[in-house]
Amino acid sequence: MMKKKVTIQDIADALGISRNTVSKAINNSEGIAEATKERILKKAAEMGYKQFSYLGALNAFPDPSRHAAEQRMPSGEIALFTTMLFNQSHFASTMLDRFHQELSQMGYTLNTHRIKPENLRDLSLPMTFIRERVSGIVCIETFSRPYAGMVCSLGIPVLFVDGPSKEGGYSLPCDQLLMDNTTGLSRFVHEMLQIGKRRIGFIGDWMH
Repeated sequence: MMKKKVTIQDIADALGISRNTVSKAINNSEGIAEATKERILKKAAEMGYKQFSYLGALNAFPDPSRHAAEQRMPSGEIALFTTMLFNQSHFASTMLDRFHQELSQMGYTLNTHRIKPENLRDLSLPMTFIRERVSGIVCIETFSRPYAGMVCSLGIPVLFVDGPSKEGGYSLPCDQLLMDNTTGLSRFVHEMLQIGKRRIGFIGDWMH
């Protein structure tokens, strides 16, 4: 029998809240409390909602009440640091599916830790992150250079996927998988000029 597809309404019904509130949390919209957002995202992962199919509920949101000694046991964790959770249209969604498959075959788990604004401000680690368990860190959608520097100083191997740009030729002491935004943007501008467009603007994060 085919497994029933989980919908936003299913998650809302399970939590006893509105569909609109669930939609805001999943799409990382403003106007929703962090505690509510995390409760919704945890339930979405538990129910196997499609956008979070690469997450295991316990892996993505570790239970802080677990015994401290158990948490310190080596478990082959690769920590995924991100400032957002991805919907199906984000380029990282497919990539993370593949990451998860490859890491599982090597005996590792991929655990997601969301970097909140206060973490960026205070240069602090997420509360769900347990350093003793982590074998490596992958950072996606993390463009703060001070925060990136702090992560690189932990003494744990780090991979940045499309991380902070170089400043003054200085590179971070980590591995980097970079998107070729420069070539793509150059081609786009050239095509716009070819059809007579002269007023071209940019909206986005300049650190990309």
